[in-house]
Amino acid sequence: MKFSLYLSVILIGVLSNSMKPQARELYWIPKEVKQLKGAILQQNGTSAGTSVIWTEYATQLEFAIMCGGDFSSDLPGSMQNFATHSGHPEFANLPVCTFGGSRGGWWSMTTADKNPSRIIAIVGGHCGIWPNNAGVPTLFPITEKDETFYSASKPISNDIITSFIPNRKKGALWGLAVDWGSANHGTRDWEGLALIYFHRTIAYRLPTDANTSVGLPQLKPYTESMGWLSDVDSSKSAFPELTANDSYAGDHSKASWMPDEYLAWVWRAFVSTQAAVSITSPAQVEYNKKIDLTVPLLTSSKNLITSTVKAGKSVKSVAFYDGNILLGTANQAPFEVNTCLDKGPHALIAIATEESGQKTSSNPVIVLVKTGVDPCSGTGTILHQGHSQSGLRLPQGAEPPFLFSDLSQGTVNVSNGLGDPLFTVSGRQSLLR
Repeated sequence: MKFSLYLSVILIGVLSNSMKPQARELYWIPKEVKQLKGAILQQNGTSAGTSVIWTEYATQLEFAIMCGGDFSSDLPGSMQNFATHSGHPEFANLPVCTFGGSRGGWWSMTTADKNPSRIIAIVGGHCGIWPNNAGVPTLFPITEKDETFYSASKPISNDIITSFIPNRKKGALWGLAVDWGSANHGTRDWEGLALIYFHRTIAYRLPTDANTSVGLPQLKPYTESMGWLSDVDSSKSAFPELTANDSYAGDHSKASWMPDEYLAWVWRAFVSTQAAVSITSPAQVEYNKKIDLTVPLLTSSKNLITSTVKAGKSVKSVAFYDGNILLGTANQAPFEVNTCLDKGPHALIAIATEESGQKTSSNPVIVLVKTGVDPCSGTGTILHQGHSQSGLRLPQGAEPPFLFSDLSQGTVNVSNGLGDPLFTVSGRQSLLR
């Protein structure tokens, strides 16, 4: 895989430079993919072009990766160039998720402004000034006091006031995720946020039957009413409240908008500052001067999730989630749970209930489960045994019958791969549906 990456980088880098001397535009294509379905566009400040996480995820999606510079001036032209030289003529018709840090965030936004029908979603990390991309779901991870933008006379909040609020009033589908207390020019684990944000928005927006060989697929639109909101100012509280858009009583222009409840839970975990517990396994590793965190690549579907209680905290239970999907609860130390995670990205969150009754969320640990692991569930298999659990998720494409064993202690609320409710079962039974 690395060889094909380097070969593609060298080949298209030379070809692009011969056509555009000021640009170095590169691509990577999974060698086993016959027809591409989309592309992930890295525009400065990210590791997508060389990271095993992003190449593994692109392979799972049957996506290409593009990187190397500013694509905002002529994205269709660049993609046509790639189509000509890659042996994948459908490259010219691919929908795109774009992300970048600093000026790369700005480039991502301007790219979307010029190509809104092509852009699935945007993540613009630690970028200061944003044009309006009202129809494209967008997430802005920023630090509270970015060392590049912040000063006593111009705090980062000025950008929120002058850009975020007016554009939210116009209906911009924007979320603002603040890394409270940080002064770095770069938020922790923001590429992990991009991974899970893209995963959810691709699953919703890109039609499963899209055929890129005949043209650019028509992306399914989001509406503002579909999202979940939380007040930006209150996101520093112990456990920010999350509310469905149409039930939100506050000022929508001052609230972060997230495409669905799953991502809203991830957002709350990211902005958390008062967590009683932290997830210690799967473990993340700091890099880039301890600013960023790695995304663990899991080579097995079966994993033990462990947590550690922080000093000075007294905890009576810890519930473990994949986004908003309950994986299990531990009512005594050690606070851990065995779980099974299907192929793809997952956002692991531990929500502690303290002795006082206060709930707090850990920061999320974004993981990627590798291709080829044993599936957790499917046709005719036991999905859950023993304990009451809500939020059980069926893998996308799973077909009935589904067998549920020993559910006498409670009920199971079953949802599909996006968390949409399907049905509830209780007692000892198998279910044909």
